[in-house]
Amino acid sequence: MPNLFSVILAGGSGTRFWPLSRKKRPKQLLPLAGQDSLVKATQKRLVDLVPLDRRIVLTNQDQAEGVKAELKGLVKPENILMEPMGRDTAAAAILGALAVRARDPEGIMAVLPADHVITPREALTRTVAAATEVAAAGPTLVTIGIRPRSPETGYGYIKKGTSTFSTRGLTFHRVEVFKEKPDQDTARSYLEEGGYYWNSGMFIWAASTLLDLAGRFLPDSLQQLEPLIREGRPLPGPEDLRDAFLALEKIPVDKGILEKAPSHVVMVEAQFTWDDVGAWTAVEDHVDRDTEGNAVRGLIHLRKTRDTTIFTTEDHLVATLGIQDLVIVHTPDATLVARKKDVQEIKDIVEALENEGHGDRI
Repeated sequence: MPNLFSVILAGGSGTRFWPLSRKKRPKQLLPLAGQDSLVKATQKRLVDLVPLDRRIVLTNQDQAEGVKAELKGLVKPENILMEPMGRDTAAAAILGALAVRARDPEGIMAVLPADHVITPREALTRTVAAATEVAAAGPTLVTIGIRPRSPETGYGYIKKGTSTFSTRGLTFHRVEVFKEKPDQDTARSYLEEGGYYWNSGMFIWAASTLLDLAGRFLPDSLQQLEPLIREGRPLPGPEDLRDAFLALEKIPVDKGILEKAPSHVVMVEAQFTWDDVGAWTAVEDHVDRDTEGNAVRGLIHLRKTRDTTIFTTEDHLVATLGIQDLVIVHTPDATLVARKKDVQEIKDIVEALENEGHGDRI
């Protein structure tokens, strides 16, 4: 069996979690769903499968020090790749594949975003182990699909095909089609028809397979990055990557490669619970709630308060009276108060604050 590497994507901005999430300490560096930060929990899930020297993390310059601190002892500092700027997941996947190939030409890589909540760990381990066998057996890209719980419009969808095979007791389906994020009516029709899954953004493939397909479908990107990572050399720093990244197309790996190579793509249904913790309203599913449905952390005094999420510190009291369905987040230099139904628009606040010259608050 070829060696398995983990490639954790930890460069997201997390703007929907402002003001707790900041440029240098975004949501993946925060303990939003337990004692560990999201990125640390992500890396810990694979400790039984991936030894220390085969763990790679991609992040950016602003977040690098925070990532190194969170993953101390879990990832070697020299295995943390710092992108000079965001160019979406196709660039990250190619960069990660080049890093894996430089260590092991036959290496398999499990690509996992750093901000998911997954339980139980053992079920993910089983899924990745089976997918590793599939990826090692041929030029196959494995994606993990999530059975939809609702007509969600914030995720892309995968439709499974009828062609199937089994490995380690799990069923793998050929992927019939990828669908972009739908509107509400379309998402509802997917659930009614059946056979559609949320696209989790978790992938397992041989580094060589991904790079071969990148050469076919994103040749310019591969040409820019390939000379920068070679066997026996340290991984490049952000300044080494800057000129290449300026020339890269900004595109997700799904759209840039997977959708163009359907004959190479298979899906396995997740056997675990999954949440990408996309906004403040998702946090309430991962913290204890009181009898009135309030999810709180920090120094709180509540009266006549229902179904409200409050995050503050242990030295700043937040008191509420007569409110419902709100999100309140206090930090030393900024406070957010929002209706739950509007939390997806927090990212617009962050953009506006930057345009107004308040970059030090984001």
